[in-house]
Amino acid sequence: MRLLLLTLCIILFGGNTLRLEAKKHFFSNYNFCHITEEAGLPNNSVTAVMKDSFGYIWVATQDGLARYDGYRFLSYGVKEPLYRLKGNYVYTLCEDRQKRLWVGSDAGLDLIDLQTGLSVPASDLGAAPELSTLFNSFVRSVVQTTDGNIWVVTDKMLWCLELDSSGVVAAFYRMQAEADENVSAIAEIEGGVCAGVGNCIYRIMKEEGSRLRKQPLSDAIVPFSDDWRISCLQADGDFLWIGSNRGLFRYYRQTKTMKRYRYSSHREGMLSQAYITDMKLTSDGSLVVSTFNGLNVYDRESDTFSFIRRVEDSEERGLNTNIIVCLFTDGQDIWAGTQDGGVNLLYLSRRLEVSRLGDIPWKLSAGRTPQISAVTEDKKGNLWIGTIEGGLYQMNPETEAVQHYAFTPHSSTSILSNNVNGILIDSDNHLWVYTWGAGISELDLNKPHSVFRQHSNGEVPGLEDDFIMSAVEDSVNRGIWFGTTHGLLFYDKKQELFSRVDFDSSVSEFESVGSLCVDRKGRLWVGTSEGVFIVDLFSFARSRRHFNYIYLRYKLNDEKSTQVERVNVVFQDRRGEIWLGGKATGLYHLISDKANRFQFKHYGKEEGFYENTVYGLSEDGTGNLWIATENGLFRLLVDSDTFVLYGKSDGILDKDYDSHTLHFSSRYKRLYCGKDHGLCEVILKKIPESVKERTVVISSCRVNGENWTYETSKRLSDLGEGNKLELALTTLEYGYNEAVRIRYREKQNGEEWVELPADNPVIALPSLPGGQFQLEIQATDQEGRWQDDILDINIQVRPYYYKSWWFWSLLLLVAGCLSVAFYRYKVRQLKHRQVLLKQLVAQRTHELEIQNRSLEVMAHHVEEVAEEKIRFLRILPMSSVHRLH
Repeated sequence: MRLLLLTLCIILFGGNTLRLEAKKHFFSNYNFCHITEEAGLPNNSVTAVMKDSFGYIWVATQDGLARYDGYRFLSYGVKEPLYRLKGNYVYTLCEDRQKRLWVGSDAGLDLIDLQTGLSVPASDLGAAPELSTLFNSFVRSVVQTTDGNIWVVTDKMLWCLELDSSGVVAAFYRMQAEADENVSAIAEIEGGVCAGVGNCIYRIMKEEGSRLRKQPLSDAIVPFSDDWRISCLQADGDFLWIGSNRGLFRYYRQTKTMKRYRYSSHREGMLSQAYITDMKLTSDGSLVVSTFNGLNVYDRESDTFSFIRRVEDSEERGLNTNIIVCLFTDGQDIWAGTQDGGVNLLYLSRRLEVSRLGDIPWKLSAGRTPQISAVTEDKKGNLWIGTIEGGLYQMNPETEAVQHYAFTPHSSTSILSNNVNGILIDSDNHLWVYTWGAGISELDLNKPHSVFRQHSNGEVPGLEDDFIMSAVEDSVNRGIWFGTTHGLLFYDKKQELFSRVDFDSSVSEFESVGSLCVDRKGRLWVGTSEGVFIVDLFSFARSRRHFNYIYLRYKLNDEKSTQVERVNVVFQDRRGEIWLGGKATGLYHLISDKANRFQFKHYGKEEGFYENTVYGLSEDGTGNLWIATENGLFRLLVDSDTFVLYGKSDGILDKDYDSHTLHFSSRYKRLYCGKDHGLCEVILKKIPESVKERTVVISSCRVNGENWTYETSKRLSDLGEGNKLELALTTLEYGYNEAVRIRYREKQNGEEWVELPADNPVIALPSLPGGQFQLEIQATDQEGRWQDDILDINIQVRPYYYKSWWFWSLLLLVAGCLSVAFYRYKVRQLKHRQVLLKQLVAQRTHELEIQNRSLEVMAHHVEEVAEEKIRFLRILPMSSVHRLH
């Protein structure tokens, strides 16, 4: 079912009967995403939106052009250093068959190569001098027809450019507009092109001499008034829709009749305003019409319109402005360009069908919003909804009937308070409504006109605590346990008595006893702000006063820790497995309890669960767990231990759920949950195999913190060692950012996967190593599983010059040259020394020869002197003898 609107019919004592209006609004199927200057859009005044053949969204504004990849913008403008335009006030966008983007602005035409992001010179279109005039004219509109021709509307002329297979203008035709008859709209119809010229519609035909001729489209299309001005045209089979400043008109070609659709901002079935700004058809044939007062859609069966306008909480579920200027449809998704609110994206959830079962006429004080506090289901399939300040509601989804139960002062048969904390339906089909501060109300659902039985402090013996937070039925002792700020209360069904059962004196006060669960082994699990208690119910059966219990006062996956877990929920699935979740504790699964030694498996970031706080758990029909967290809903695929996040992109607007606000109905095969946005009905969609896989691409890159640049290649080069490289990734899915998980790793080193932030998946490599390496990039599929398909990015990095081959070659060459030079120097030096040595030897030899000669002379002289002395000595004795004689 569908959007159900609750309207108050009759107010009765004890209950108010309501009926749901089963009319489904077209726009209620959509989720809303507002893309504004805060996300990087150049300007919030949007003039055109389109999607190129590569999957990127282009947004034209009054202050430039931007390409959007689902996460970030790449801007074009007059002052942009790399991606420059002639003018910043961009009016129109169009892609041709050569994958070039035609950009029309107040300063002329620009062409952008969509494969590189760079401008294409006008000379690439041909050398005709007339084209120069066109490219520097004020351009209002550019349209490509199915034959590949480009039609350009300027401030003075209408042009038709015939392009050949290479994208060059083979021929052109033009028509001069009269002074008071500007071309305001153009559209392709069966058999040609029609245009709104002045206050008439003409068929445009080509003539000899490169001229265009206009011929009235039909005698039935006459000006509605003298000031009637056509703003947009939309072909729709045999119909031609005509948008104007005086409302919307439909021309039926078979009967040659025209019908006008009236407008009213408060009456159903009419347009929201007379001034029509744009019209587009979705893939399922729905006609969407934009005005200066909201967005409209045409109902073909009733020949009427419905519309939406800005609502107070527009940040989550509506338009953020009423002034819609232009439209673009992609499948069933609607892109609405606005005058002052950027782009409003309306998209359908692919994984969930979420319907809000509102609007319940909450009995609240002024300024207060409704808050769901508990949801459960009785044996007949009725939903029971507890609220804060709104009382209790019973709703039957099949009959669309609602019963409201509210607190009535001085009444002993109403619920005790409008602040419902939780609801329990026991095996006897009795409804127990427990509150924060007022006690317990009991209702026998077996009786058709039963009234509440009140159990409040001071009036019921044994009921010592009005602040009740949880409840569970105990089949072992045939009673009900209630969790309070002072511990546990037990209600004996047979004796109809309450009694307080204490833990030991060391633990007597709790900030919360958030959850109670009785498992198949007859144990009561008590999740509290002070840890987990596991009570043996069979021990309580013996005395009805005391019980044996085990106190887990430590981090559940680390017995040696002193950290006390704050447990919000304890849940037993159909297989008897125990699951626990709490505040700042994440999710636990009991894997062993042998000999009362409890072992738990913890699910955290490494397992793909990124939430620290778990508020509620429920099991669906396939045995998978739904987990309420502070950031939305998760689903755990138990067999594969895979976590799937569902958030705003799937229509889940609530966060910080209460522990009792998650209920899966086996009867209706859907999940019911809610908090601040009323009660929601969630149905899991079957995802077609064709859309399960996602493709990850690089949308842009940045080096050393400079400007982001266009990038589409899987091979990156021209990078230097030590550079900081940033790679922006996208899957080109719009509105689903939080549902996509992307991770990467370096392939060669076998490093661990690094998961990127969901809101901005950018790989940042702070200092590139020299050489070549490869990155592997992986994304999750629509069901949250990591895909087998991996994107490989090859990166070639120039090393530092002193690490490059040419540097080392040069170094070796220089070393060789120096070695040769040094060798030659040493040889020359050696030869020189040899020459010097020879000279020295010769000199020494000469000196020795002279000395030898001197010595020989001296020796000869000495010999002569010696001989002289010898002769003298010989003569002397003879002389003496002669004297003696």
